[in-house]
Amino acid sequence: MLDFKGKSRDYAIQVMKKIWLRQLAGAMFLLAAGAAVLAGKGLVSLLPGIVWALLDDGIIFGSTLYGYGAPPQAMRRILVRMFITRLSVAVIFVFTMLGLKLRIAEPMIGFILLHIFLIFNLQNFTRPGIHTFTGREERRNKDGNC
Repeated sequence: MLDFKGKSRDYAIQVMKKIWLRQLAGAMFLLAAGAAVLAGKGLVSLLPGIVWALLDDGIIFGSTLYGYGAPPQAMRRILVRMFITRLSVAVIFVFTMLGLKLRIAEPMIGFILLHIFLIFNLQNFTRPGIHTFTGREERRNKDGNC
């Protein structure tokens, strides 16, 4: 999904910024929908799930940029470090929620919904042949003309 082979680092940064902004918009929509449906403690529990999902997305994008152009062995270490960091953040959030005696279902739902939205963004806006900033497919004839 995040395959930037043959692309410049600046292009990768632009694509990830665009996806990050879409994630923020999705988080605001999810928070507004949660405010309309949930009340009280349920809404308070939804907010950490959204924050957790956005932090997780930041870890993913940061690791991608950090490992951009790295040799395969170094990239493997970066991926292991990213996995450990993501797992640590998940454990910290879950135990914090349990320590505050808040429900766990709402943060998990928020986390999962934002990650489904992330997968949708990655599949639809990082495909080759799709103009990343408009989402339009660019079709060319055999001679290269539109």
